[in-house]
Amino acid sequence: MQELMNHIQYLNVKARYWMNEGENRWSSMYIEDPEWWAEQNVFTIDDFEVDGLRDFIWEVYKSQNGFRPRHMDLWNMGREELQSIADDLAQIHEEEEEYESEYNAWLDAQDALYHEELMQEEEFAPTKYEQMALDAGYAA
Repeated sequence: MQELMNHIQYLNVKARYWMNEGENRWSSMYIEDPEWWAEQNVFTIDDFEVDGLRDFIWEVYKSQNGFRPRHMDLWNMGREELQSIADDLAQIHEEEEEYESEYNAWLDAQDALYHEELMQEEEFAPTKYEQMALDAGYAA
């Protein structure tokens, strides 16, 4: 258990250091109470990493699908199976971010084109007085 606590303290120190290195940086911190980890059945660094994989799958699956993966028996899966699922979810997330980025770039381009067309229309649109002359039947 002491090795686990040392590992968690190291991760927290590393996170604090990273946060202090720049503005607007934040990071979550791990609980440093061994009793809490024992209640979670986490006693070793390997248990800690497997628990992290389960948490990752639990959260990312919900984010991608809109519901928790209760149909998966995550607590009876081995590390390799959990890692495979986590890798698949991370790949899907990466592809979705790439698609979203491309889509947003397309939307920005469309917005720029619309704005340019609008500006051209406004440039050539008759002024208030020109429009009054046109309405009265005078050629511009």
